[in-house]
Amino acid sequence: MRKRLFSAKNSKVLLGAALGVVILGGTWLFADNLSNSAEKGETGFGILDESREFYDAYADVREEEIVHFISTVDFSLGRGSLFENTPIVALVYIDSIDGGRSWSPIHEVYALPYTHGKMTVVDVYKGNIEVGQQLNYSRAGGVIPYDEYINSMTKDEREKFTRGVHDNQPKYIQVHYDGDIGFKAGKTYVAFLDPQSSKDGKTTDYVFSWLQYGTREAKATHPVSRSANSEITVLNNLTGEWEPLDRVIPLDMQRTNMLK
Repeated sequence: MRKRLFSAKNSKVLLGAALGVVILGGTWLFADNLSNSAEKGETGFGILDESREFYDAYADVREEEIVHFISTVDFSLGRGSLFENTPIVALVYIDSIDGGRSWSPIHEVYALPYTHGKMTVVDVYKGNIEVGQQLNYSRAGGVIPYDEYINSMTKDEREKFTRGVHDNQPKYIQVHYDGDIGFKAGKTYVAFLDPQSSKDGKTTDYVFSWLQYGTREAKATHPVSRSANSEITVLNNLTGEWEPLDRVIPLDMQRTNMLK
């Protein structure tokens, strides 16, 4: 059973402007479950091996070592659809979850904890990336060491936080957003992405935008080839139902350029 520690307002900004969310507040909980992924993912997509290895750094974190922070968010989309408001939309396979962190090497500032890793592009519906590329990604929410988390705080925030923890200091902090999915390595997603580059232009990170609305798990009924986008279904994270791809991607943007 989860034990509540305390509630607190949090004004830090999520990494990536295109996330389109504002942090409202949250509640700290002892985590009662941190799922471990297997070592191979079944893809069903033509560019990928049928059984493809992946890496999940979170799999080694024990449940009793973490405290879980659930934060609420308010989405502000503006005019137009998610597809219209996002610079890159692609089908991607998550090759790895390399861990979590609160320091952004791209922006050289502290951000709310996020997950980072590598992904392979399976298909491109919008934007200037290419099928077969392996890219660095970031996604809001993640597991980071306790010391790293408190070091990212101001002095006042740190004092308030440590008072709430008292003698229950955990080894890790896990930040999760209310209603968000359980993002996993070894899965294929339709991803709404915001590219962000370092000041010197040498490093680019692709940020998953819109949380559960911009990360839609995808599966193929049959192995997918160049002309088989109709075989792809995507998970509706609100209803739990699988839907045709055209519920997410306009038909005229389904380029069917996946490799066999």
